[in-house]
Amino acid sequence: MKIEGLHVASVHPILFRGGLDVIVHDTGKLFASMGVHLHYYTVEWREAEWQIPDPTYCSLSLFPEGAKLWNQQAVDFLIQELRLHQISVLLIPNISPFPYLDALRSTGVKLIFWNHGMPLWEYRAAIDDRRFLVKKKLSRRLEWIFLRVPFKLWTGAYKRQWEDYYRRVIEGTDLYLTLCPAYARELAERLHLPAEQASKLVPLINTLQVEPHPTLEKEKLIIFVGRLSYADKRVDRVIDIWARAHEALPDWHVEIHGTGPDEERLKAYLEQKGLPRIRLCGYTAEPSEVYRRASVLLLTSTHEGWGMVLAEAQNHGVVPMAFACSSGVRAVLGEDERAGVLVRPFSLSQYAQRLIRLCRDTDYRAKLQQGCLSKRLEYSPERSREAWEEIFKRL
Repeated sequence: MKIEGLHVASVHPILFRGGLDVIVHDTGKLFASMGVHLHYYTVEWREAEWQIPDPTYCSLSLFPEGAKLWNQQAVDFLIQELRLHQISVLLIPNISPFPYLDALRSTGVKLIFWNHGMPLWEYRAAIDDRRFLVKKKLSRRLEWIFLRVPFKLWTGAYKRQWEDYYRRVIEGTDLYLTLCPAYARELAERLHLPAEQASKLVPLINTLQVEPHPTLEKEKLIIFVGRLSYADKRVDRVIDIWARAHEALPDWHVEIHGTGPDEERLKAYLEQKGLPRIRLCGYTAEPSEVYRRASVLLLTSTHEGWGMVLAEAQNHGVVPMAFACSSGVRAVLGEDERAGVLVRPFSLSQYAQRLIRLCRDTDYRAKLQQGCLSKRLEYSPERSREAWEEIFKRL
């Protein structure tokens, strides 16, 4: 497939200042440098948070009112657009158009599914979501414990459902991108894919623009940056960890940056705890300013495909900490922990102990900071350029 002059489309439920959205924004810049046109299609666009990356090579269109990913209206509109703009490749980040894959393929477009999560994360998230919804009501809790959990887990219904979904998506697309080589191996093994299907799995490591002059002299500041949601991010754990660590760190403070559906509950929980030197800061339009001041970043997710904030922190000389909840997180921080601190899932006491050591031991923190500055070079856009050239050649 000829690369220069190629027209590619990418579809999204929303474009704003999220981890995935930063990646697809940088992809637009990269494609423009390659002479590739990228057409973004989205249901919702927060223009103040997400700008079109290149006015010459990139465009953005909203789906018509009533369309969503995925329904027939969205598919009909997209098929019309694919033909109108002579689009050759359709990127589908995270939300599969199954069962509309055949309709999209009928246009002659090549389909690339781009999974920005850990394999089968939906299985874990579905359980956590339902557990949270019934948390405060005894009757629903008993129903969950004695009926739903045994049925869904003991019979393996959730797991089989999502394994079948993944197989169908892989079968129905031309290539299937994963966040790291370990995820490609995990999918091939867990789904028992034949060689032909396994060959579609292509690891594509996220990249970012390397910060040329990161600030190395930092405040005694610990941060969380991200969406405030319960099932995956579990920001309440940041509060619980600080409850265990704050007395040992009297000169340090914590800032939680972000918004989301769990925000009001977190406000109430923080007030209930009455902890010193920790606050919710809301949305920040300039996260780089937060990274510039901070020494340590906390990520407390139950499941995390890659953790773009981990790489962003490293890029700014901020030492990240996270539960070793996935191969992606371990890949970013390093199995040897040269570029961050891994914590046993989901031990709050170990997290607090390791946080205290990191904050108190300036030599240890400085060593990890240097590891972060070395690690971030692996995210160079040039590496992504080479990977995309190989991907387009395979189509």
